[in-house]
Formats: sequence, C-alpha cells, structure tokens
Amino acid sequence: MKVGGRAVVLSLRPRFAEAILNGSKTAELRRQRVGAPAGTRLILYSSSPVMAIVGTAFIAQVDMLTPARAWQRYSGQLALSELEFDRYLEGTSNACIISLRNVQ
Repeated sequence: MKVGGRAVVLSLRPRFAEAILNGSKTAELRRQRVGAPAGTRLILYSSSPVMAIVGTAFIAQVDMLTPARAWQRYSGQLALSELEFDRYLEGTSNACIISLRNVQ
C-alpha cells in the first residue's frame, strides 16, 4: 500500500459513492483515461445533494477497454444497468475502468 504521495479526488453521484462504501461497487467507470497509476489514493467525494468527502480507496489497476469488453469483464462490479452503461459511454470508443481496493 502506498503511503503519502499523490491523491486524486474522485467525484461520484451519491448512489455510486454509497455502493462503493458498502462493497457492491468495486470498479468505477469513466469515459476518459485516468492518469493515475495503481497504488494512488482516491478521495471519494459524493456530489449533490451530499457534497462531502465520504471515504478513501486505492487504485488497484486501471484498464482501458472497448465498451463491449468492459461490460463483459466488469458488469458485475459497476452497480449500474447495461442501459445506463451504454448511455454513459455513448459517442466514445473507450471505457476506463478503475478497480478499487482498501475502501474505507
């Protein structure tokens, strides 16, 4: 585990922040590559209406995949439906998956 060093704030809808904290979501989906390596500390920020830092985690790994491959590999870890996944990634050919570990 990395101690000290760089940290990245990850802004999340309250629904997804809660899912990460309760363990039902172990990977985060983004449209663009996250420029942080494995071991980077994440500050979990829950957006409106919560608007607060709710926890921390570490990046286990970052994968850049096609949307189809990302859904195939990570659908059970994202806490969203296939329709939500498709709508979020509409218009892009990439899916960035951030696998999380040591969530607190």
